[in-house]
Amino acid sequence: MDQVNDRKVDSFVGDFTDYKAKLIFVSRTFSFPQAMAAYKYKDYYKYGFSSIEDESTKNILLILPKPNKMGVIIFKEVYPAISRKDNVESIGELFQILEAEKKLILPKISSPKTFDEICSRSVDLPCVIFVFDSKDEYRSTRLLIQTGELQFKRNLQFSFLYRDAQFEFIESFFPHTL
Repeated sequence: MDQVNDRKVDSFVGDFTDYKAKLIFVSRTFSFPQAMAAYKYKDYYKYGFSSIEDESTKNILLILPKPNKMGVIIFKEVYPAISRKDNVESIGELFQILEAEKKLILPKISSPKTFDEICSRSVDLPCVIFVFDSKDEYRSTRLLIQTGELQFKRNLQFSFLYRDAQFEFIESFFPHTL
């Protein structure tokens, strides 16, 4: 858990090399429900904490005015676009927020669990999996999706794999062609 203040917020939310959304808890102190949520969704978020009593978080508190209970700010790849919720009442409400916001625009398939979540038959959107050889390919494709330049006639769920890291998985779809 990173302590996030006005000096650190840009570097905290602007780095997507870990392929995770960034979440900042805003409250007086870090609490047990926040710790439970951080553990449950550790594969999807990088977590930070800002205390409403810390003088060095004035700009963060402009985004989310001092909550009475707990506030949550979520940054996805389209920085500075955010999701925010102030005065989260319960751990159930916190889990609902994190569940709804956990997927990035271009999530990485890093395990069978993430593959099932993104590309299972129960998902309403068809799944497109890009296979990249480099982080430059990832960044340029993500930018095309963010800006809307990669348009299709119907909505699609995008995801990606790195060829060298997940070769055996990719080969299972295309035997003898790679």
